[in-house]
Amino acid sequence: MNAVQLAAGLNDAGAASLQMVVREVTVELDEARVALESFAESPAENRLALGRLCEHIHLARGALRLAEVYGGALLAEEMEHVARYVESNCADGKADADGLDSLVRAMEQLPSYVDRVASGGRDVPLALLPLLNDMRAVRGSALLSEGALLMLNLESAATAHPAPGASGGESVADIARHERPRFQRALLGWIRGGGSADHLASLAAIAATLEATASTRAVYGLSVRCWRPFSRKVCQAACQ
Repeated sequence: MNAVQLAAGLNDAGAASLQMVVREVTVELDEARVALESFAESPAENRLALGRLCEHIHLARGALRLAEVYGGALLAEEMEHVARYVESNCADGKADADGLDSLVRAMEQLPSYVDRVASGGRDVPLALLPLLNDMRAVRGSALLSEGALLMLNLESAATAHPAPGASGGESVADIARHERPRFQRALLGWIRGGGSADHLASLAAIAATLEATASTRAVYGLSVRCWRPFSRKVCQAACQ
């Protein structure tokens, strides 16, 4: 088996794993939908349904993270937060209208988003930004920026396995030397605190470039241990 055949095999295995995760997510979301509809019909009598909703969404969120469907996992996380907010603010048997509306919208959008990714579409968290911010506004949390979700886009688009010829003939060492000054400028700019979102986006882009150009198992192993966790930490910093 040559390198191209190996890469194709890894892609097939990844697709099969994603389909298996999607089936599990679909089951959990169906149960979550039933719980949400039950609560919406009678908040006073079915308040416990929100607890069941949170449980199913939490399981779906974990599966989406495992499958590295970052946009879906982020939306599921916001759904869980809003559900708990609605539950804690359900006074006199009346649910928070904005919170309930955002949950209904998210329940419609999340399955469609997951199905699109499972069918070969890109995981594009930025497409979820309006809904995510509506949900965050319901509970008074800081809104997400386009820069923060752009870094999630970069991470979700990163190569999932060593890609022969990914560097276009340029060695990883040459690419690293070329990117080093830009990396240092962005890191220094972020430490100083000016234009933090732009600097973090630059750091994430550089990390994604270095991971995507890994063309051997040794370099890819270093990338997985170093640059992928680094990208996630940068994204977390941007979302705070």
